[in-house]
Amino acid sequence: NLKKVFLWDKLTGEIAAFQRLKNDCFETQNRLMKAENKLENSLSGKMLSGKMIQDIKQTITSSKEELRNKFSDFNMMLF
Repeated sequence: NLKKVFLWDKLTGEIAAFQRLKNDCFETQNRLMKAENKLENSLSGKMLSGKMIQDIKQTITSSKEELRNKFSDFNMMLF
């Protein structure tokens, strides 16, 4: 029985971790898509300052890095 309880706790913990990962990934994906759309719309419209373009690209880069880190952390937790 103790072994079953341990396995059940481990399973529910992994499910909870996956749900957190899923929610974090959706949030990060939304932030990434907004930044990419902002960059696309800005580039197709008026001329932007180099600083503004750099800020948008930094947001895109940090969102992509955040996604990579979340998957890496989750992968390390499972194995």
